[in-house]
Amino acid sequence: MRDSTGLARSEGIRAGDLVLAINSQRLDSVEDFRHTLSRLPTGHTVALLVMRDLRLAYVPVRITARPASP
Repeated sequence: MRDSTGLARSEGIRAGDLVLAINSQRLDSVEDFRHTLSRLPTGHTVALLVMRDLRLAYVPVRITARPASP
């Protein structure tokens, strides 16, 4: 994740964070990230495993309403 704005920033994700997993499910691409998030219900809180400054950290993020796909 190169840009951190909106909900992600308010939930603790920072610019430069690399998201490696959602709820222990490894992510190999941006498509994996989008697909995994799209299957989670609104209001659900997930744990994102991120690499930040060469350290691993779990960041809880609550899923909110998503914008419509273009």
